[in-house]
Amino acid sequence: MPKKPTNIYMTLAETCRYLPQIYGKTLSPSTIWRWCRKGVRGVYLEYIRLGNSILVSPDAIQRFTENLASKDASNPPPTPVIKTSTQKHRQADIDHARKTLNRERLLDNAK
Repeated sequence: MPKKPTNIYMTLAETCRYLPQIYGKTLSPSTIWRWCRKGVRGVYLEYIRLGNSILVSPDAIQRFTENLASKDASNPPPTPVIKTSTQKHRQADIDHARKTLNRERLLDNAK
């Protein structure tokens, strides 16, 4: 059976106090506004507008955090690609180093 929606709405400042602190700091109302208007990785915090106020419900926060968590689980961060030198590039670097050392007379010509 679907949940009956709650009629409890909070302003952005109240929402900041409702959410737990992160690294000992309370979230800024502008952060909540950004979650509503711009989203995070394509997930938006649902809100209603009443006059000039943006209001958020605890249910909307719950859905937002669950959607973000599922997005993290389904799209892990990409692993960085490590480029390796080809043998041709390695040999060119070795030849360049030998020429430089020979020019500076730090290496004899014997290979």
